[in-house]
Amino acid sequence: MVVVRLSHKGSVRARAVGRMVLPWWTSVVAALAGLAAAGPTSDSTSTVGGYTIYAPKVELSTVVDAFSATEPLKYNHDSSIAHFHGVWIVVWNGNRLPKEGAAGQFNFMSVSTDLRTWAAPEIAFSAAGRATNPIPCGLSTCVQWQPNLFMLANGSLGCVWSGSNGVGGRVDSRGGGTYLSVLDDPHGKWTNQLITFGGSRHPTALGRNWTLFASQNPFTLRSGRILAPVVMTDLSNAIAPDAPPGCTNGTFNLCTRRRSSVIFSDDLGATWVCGTGTEIPGFSWANWEPTVWQNVASDTVYMISRFNDFRTVAAHGPASDVKMQWSTSDTAGATWTSLEAVPVDTVVSRAEVMPQHDSNGSTVRWLMVQNDWNPGDITGTAGRLNTALWIAPAAGTATAVGAAAAFAPGIGLSPPELPAFYPQMWQSNATLAVSWSLGTSPRSIQVARLSLPPPHNRVLSVRNNTNTLLSPRPTDGVAWASFYGTQSLVSSRALQFAPGDRQFSVGVWAKLGASGGGQGLIDARSSADGGFLVGLHNTYPFLFLGLNASIGGTDNIEPRLGSALSNFSYDTVYAGEWLYIGLSVDTMAGLAQFMLASGGSGLVVTEDVPFHPRPHSQNLNSSPYNATVGNRNSPPETHSSVGGLSGLLGVLAVIPSMWTTAEHVAFANSTGVALGTAPIVWPPRPPSHSKAAPRIRQHEEPLLLFNGSNKTAIARDFPTPVRCRATSQPVVANQSLLTLCGQYSASVELPSVSCSSSGPGLRLTARVMLLPPDDRTDSVPRCSAGAPARWTVLTLGDAVAHTRLVAEWSESGGLVAHLHCSLDNSTVLVPNLTSKSALNRWTTLNLNFGATGSTTMPGLTVPFQCGCTMGGVWAFLGEGYLGRDYVDATDCVVHDSAALTATQL
Repeated sequence: MVVVRLSHKGSVRARAVGRMVLPWWTSVVAALAGLAAAGPTSDSTSTVGGYTIYAPKVELSTVVDAFSATEPLKYNHDSSIAHFHGVWIVVWNGNRLPKEGAAGQFNFMSVSTDLRTWAAPEIAFSAAGRATNPIPCGLSTCVQWQPNLFMLANGSLGCVWSGSNGVGGRVDSRGGGTYLSVLDDPHGKWTNQLITFGGSRHPTALGRNWTLFASQNPFTLRSGRILAPVVMTDLSNAIAPDAPPGCTNGTFNLCTRRRSSVIFSDDLGATWVCGTGTEIPGFSWANWEPTVWQNVASDTVYMISRFNDFRTVAAHGPASDVKMQWSTSDTAGATWTSLEAVPVDTVVSRAEVMPQHDSNGSTVRWLMVQNDWNPGDITGTAGRLNTALWIAPAAGTATAVGAAAAFAPGIGLSPPELPAFYPQMWQSNATLAVSWSLGTSPRSIQVARLSLPPPHNRVLSVRNNTNTLLSPRPTDGVAWASFYGTQSLVSSRALQFAPGDRQFSVGVWAKLGASGGGQGLIDARSSADGGFLVGLHNTYPFLFLGLNASIGGTDNIEPRLGSALSNFSYDTVYAGEWLYIGLSVDTMAGLAQFMLASGGSGLVVTEDVPFHPRPHSQNLNSSPYNATVGNRNSPPETHSSVGGLSGLLGVLAVIPSMWTTAEHVAFANSTGVALGTAPIVWPPRPPSHSKAAPRIRQHEEPLLLFNGSNKTAIARDFPTPVRCRATSQPVVANQSLLTLCGQYSASVELPSVSCSSSGPGLRLTARVMLLPPDDRTDSVPRCSAGAPARWTVLTLGDAVAHTRLVAEWSESGGLVAHLHCSLDNSTVLVPNLTSKSALNRWTTLNLNFGATGSTTMPGLTVPFQCGCTMGGVWAFLGEGYLGRDYVDATDCVVHDSAALTATQL
């Protein structure tokens, strides 16, 4: 098996997989024993009996590589892809500045004939080279957004997008409009048309005037009506009455009333009508980016929209199982029901739905591309990892309530641990192409090419949503490590301050992704009140020394918002430059000295921040825990909501004294050479008598040092975690036997079923073998040698109300299996898996999952009740929902896909 990654110049890097281990990033790159022996193949999807294990080869190519020194476009986002007259076309919005919504943001396009190499980007709609009637847009005022491709019934390629040329010489979205651009030849030019409503670019609905923002690819109904998804925003930009207290609009008017909607046309786009749209009850400001499709069995139109509330759960924000919302329309898009949650874990991001057709043009299933990740209690847009292919049944019936929106998360498509988000897709024969945004800042556009699932076989899809990621390491030829919000480096020992130490300094070289949120640089805390944490919040550095240490309304010790240092940090991060973060602290005197330097300009800015000295924070030698770099520390008593670092880390040092600015400069210059940073000069104009460069005081060794150019020291001081049983990747043997360990899972494609009272319910048959704790052919050790062995066999239900079949081994009682309910932690014994001899042998499980989430199976005297949230049913082999307060599985289960069946009850 060979997984191929292609650059924008067409160079190839191949990674051969010689064992039967399933991912790399392709989620289930199944190196089946017989196929591996035969050498590389085009696909590893195979069918034996009941279910197909779907494991396509995924080829990646880069349309625009923002990290390349020769690529001028540093911000690239909101892409769409189409296949048109033998040419693949990708469109997106991009800018030379690595910043979203900045002036000079145009819609671009690139073409390819093979999905491997891509032409240089061209401005699509505002330049004579690609448009017959270019839309005027000035470099100092132009902001264009989200081009979305679709086929018109006359054979032309259409694109709906939004843009503004500002108002009064300033960037202003209220001066914008939504456009339909049409292309008749992939080598020709677009013809642009401003979409108006009664002569105005701003439609009137529900007694208000609205601005429109194109969101996802349009969908054509069977009647011929075109539905173009849009976000409606109150033109007045007034704060919505139900917005959170203190909510302010800022750059993107996040607190204004919004509705997820469509504009529709019945005459190939000549004239348009704006639907009234819909919203989440009580959250009229938090509706964003709908995607729409039509049921196969009726005229009902469905919508999935995102819950655009960036707050944490602790701050009354949405949990991961309500961030995807759905609605229906029985008026062909003119009106919609209120949005309600699709109870499945995901993140705040854009999704897209499209049909999968067979060779006869019939819809065999619905596909969705969206992130499959549960990052926990996070803020903003963090956690946009693992762009995956989701599946829902096509043969929806009126009685199968919720089935049409019950998309099951499947195979991962994007590279491991890299932020990859805002995907859209296109089907051409048996090929599926998916484009997405890659990285935070700078940000690239990447495309995946893969084979579609077999049209007439249900599939089993191994997911890549686990949080068992290896520590980041500098690769050959670079002097930094890449962090993507979930990783960490843990030191081999605790920080050893002397008993009387009351001062310390931290020096960091980092190039940050501008994703906001709390990004941990180093966490050396031992409790909620002791130790210290240094990190960034919305690009600004902060220090945490315990609750109530700061002066002001926050627990963080940080520079004043709007200060010269805060503005300098913001500008350096968004310029995509290396940033040196220097911090010198005296816990006895209550003083934190912040110093920042730009690796691009060499400029330095400083700011002193006083704080309340606190006894618990003065003794720096109190922590028994090893330090964590790039994320929060592991002790549960810290109760931390700080997120992981997103960006590049070149150097990080902890010093047991209070460095001067000059000493920080000396350290930054000596370590920045390997990163290619500009020399930093301090003072800016040295006195004429000062000849010597600043030096670090003699005989002072860092207590902790990460230096990306010293890989030997990194291996010694930050050891890679040992792979153990619970983190072992999925394995396929004999084309049908799937082994899942720990938190790994595989989604089961279901028929159209429902747990509502009207049904039909689900009948599931599975054949499983629980491997003994001491029996593993690859000799991978158990993660906790002394802990009881635990298995999660399967999961049925939604993310709120689900039933888990779990088992535990004890020497006295042998194997004990239970059904466990997520709602109330109730359990019931499963007789045919409870036996001292039940390990290492095949057991057939027959389960009926019906109304209100009731489960019946042989041996149960009464149905096991666990509830049902919206009617949709999900089924997973293994642990279907992560991030709960479950005791993690430690061991492995073998599943026989040939014996797996799922039918309507």
